[in-house]
Amino acid sequence: MQYALKKTIYDIRHTIYDRKGFTLIEVLFVIALVAVLLAAITPYLRAFHVSWESADKRSEVVQNARVGMDKMIQELRQADEFTATSGRSVSFNDVDGTNITYTETNDYLTRNGEILAGMVAGVNDLGFDYYDTTGKKTSQTEDVRAVGVSMTISEPSDAVSPIVLTSMVYIRSTPVPGEGYILSKNSDFSTEDTVFSTSDIFYVKVWSDQVDHTNLDYATCQLKKGGTRVDFSLTNNGDETYTGSQDLTGLASGSWSVKMDVKDNASPAGRYNPTSSITIG
Repeated sequence: MQYALKKTIYDIRHTIYDRKGFTLIEVLFVIALVAVLLAAITPYLRAFHVSWESADKRSEVVQNARVGMDKMIQELRQADEFTATSGRSVSFNDVDGTNITYTETNDYLTRNGEILAGMVAGVNDLGFDYYDTTGKKTSQTEDVRAVGVSMTISEPSDAVSPIVLTSMVYIRSTPVPGEGYILSKNSDFSTEDTVFSTSDIFYVKVWSDQVDHTNLDYATCQLKKGGTRVDFSLTNNGDETYTGSQDLTGLASGSWSVKMDVKDNASPAGRYNPTSSITIG
């Protein structure tokens, strides 16, 4: 038994002595290798971080600026009367008689003196141009039928290069010059759409200064897909515009042609009959 105990102790010592580990030189070599690798990739990591941070700030700047721009455009469309127009600011009364002024104040877009909600981007330049029914620039407030808006913005810390947003706004309460049409999901035609669902209502607006709205023969719109046709009338708004709507419930999915047709009783007759298409999904 004494022999067996000695042999067991020997075997344990032998196992311990046979175990292999890292030497100090090996550990130092690994540390040095990791340090070299970190030094090599650090500039790339820093560049990636700066690029990501810049893109994130740029996205925030654009998003916040669009909030203010979209609100201004929406209210300009509904302007009933312009009270003051300049290259840096615009004042008008809406359909309820409320006076609204948009201008640049301390590098921010303001509405009636208040910074628009969400507008954190610095406005470096805000400009307005005004056009009459012929599309020519005008300085007369009573002749304004369209407004060109330009807004240059940047992030306050100058981490983002300037971004320019522009838009042309046609005033809804007045005849739109020339000829054209809008297809939309919204009754106020705040968006122009070509893709609809069967739960949407299809709205159409047509305008033409070549058709005598006081002597109108007809104003119609037709949706067609294969052998299926849906016809509906457009309302004469008395200002050279014609609007209508159609519930899309029950219509088949796919591409539908859109044919608008407005004609007067003059001789020769004035007529505007554009075609387009939409997709119902």
